[in-house]
Amino acid sequence: MLLEGKRALGALRSVGIWVALAVAFPVPIVVGIEDLSEEGVFRLAEGMSQERAIADKPIECDGAADGSGFVVGPSGDPDTLFAESGSFGRPLYVGPADQGESPEDRLVVVPGQRSRSGPGNVLTFRIEIEDGLDIDPACFGFGVEDVLWDQRSWTGAGRSSFARVDGARFDFRIILASPNTTDALCRPLRTGGVLSCRREDRVIINAWRWANGAKSFAGDLEGYRNYLINHEVGHVLGRDHEGCEAAGEPAPVMMQQTKNVGDCIANGWPLISGRP
Repeated sequence: MLLEGKRALGALRSVGIWVALAVAFPVPIVVGIEDLSEEGVFRLAEGMSQERAIADKPIECDGAADGSGFVVGPSGDPDTLFAESGSFGRPLYVGPADQGESPEDRLVVVPGQRSRSGPGNVLTFRIEIEDGLDIDPACFGFGVEDVLWDQRSWTGAGRSSFARVDGARFDFRIILASPNTTDALCRPLRTGGVLSCRREDRVIINAWRWANGAKSFAGDLEGYRNYLINHEVGHVLGRDHEGCEAAGEPAPVMMQQTKNVGDCIANGWPLISGRP
């Protein structure tokens, strides 16, 4: 009886130690759920995936009202300007970055959470948009989700998955910004008002590109947006730039297709190109 009592006391002590450790050092990510926070912005997710109800997505997000007609800057084709000058750094738009304000101070978090997109190592991301852009923030958020939850995206390979959060703890941020603010956030990378980038924990999407696409996609705006998100998030996953390997084949998503696709065919999906 004495031995059994000592064993029970030892078990209680062990439980107490683990409880104390859990309080002192909370685990930020648990398999199958999103990050947790006392503020409630990180919420427990049921199951491994969670499909949004159709009613959650405004119908205008699928049409022209999502900002697809939005043009930043003066008239003229940035692709032509870029090709003719052959240099970066020419401002196409006088935006917040030129007004003495910190670009970070102009960013607004877009509310929204979604549980992990599939199996594999989960990366949490937060969506932000520059204040004052004439693009619906919610529609941009849905657009990003549509890409990253698609099985043709990186999540389809089963190695990495994504979870959307809107609190202070995340692995990376996806930011929609005006051309000049994009330039400021991307430095020392040179985007010249016409490109997007990944810099540290930031994926910065040039708002002009999101609204207008690139010549290489021949007017396929949705296809270009798929490419833009997949390409820059590919850098988050450690992917480097690739080139066109075979004429007439889909371009690797890590090719710089905004500039050109060479002899390849424009492609927005990592798994279509056969190089997940």
